Amino acid sequence: MNFFVVKKRTLLLFLTVAVVLATALFGYFLLKQRELPVFTQQSNDSIREIDMITIEFHTKTKDGKDLIIQR
Repeated sequence: MNFFVVKKRTLLLFLTVAVVLATALFGYFLLKQRELPVFTQQSNDSIREIDMITIEFHTKTKDGKDLIIQR
């Protein structure tokens, strides 16, 4: 007849591993709920409009050259 002996140290090890795995799974699913798709390819033929704001600076240097900065 075979017996399965469980020592206190082994029981604590399994309990610790179970708690760590449960915490990791809980954190994973908690963070996964906040994910939103960034790009979804749609089948309609409408053109996607992207509004862009640009800024342009004009100045002159000390030697008289024009300096144009676009951002």
